[in-house]
Amino acid sequence: MRLVSCISVALVCLTAAGCHKRSPIVGDWKSERPVKQFSTVSKFHFGEDGVYKEDSTLMNPNGAGIELVATGRWTLAGETLTTAVTDVTMKPINMTPESEQRAAARFPKVRAKILENEKKEPNSHLRFFG
Repeated sequence: MRLVSCISVALVCLTAAGCHKRSPIVGDWKSERPVKQFSTVSKFHFGEDGVYKEDSTLMNPNGAGIELVATGRWTLAGETLTTAVTDVTMKPINMTPESEQRAAARFPKVRAKILENEKKEPNSHLRFFG
């Protein structure tokens, strides 16, 4: 009898897991757009577990730039996609040593400002049309 009960519980759990509807935002997305004088390519990952990652490369016309990686959490409620960044890192690309030093010196302040802004409401809200 106990074996039958265990099998019944297992079947109920497997059935419930199989009925779980995956969010349409889950997966990898890409955006290319100019931001001021920079060409920007952003790759977004929305994990099924609510993990968010944005990897953006900003390049100036001379071929130098930065890669910014933001990580955090996401939720989708109806048409509203909300992201909350919890960390940001920066890596210079094709910079002169002097430019790289200036960027590295400036980045802690920029990072702090990004994270400070993320604590304010609303975070990043976008409309998602599936």
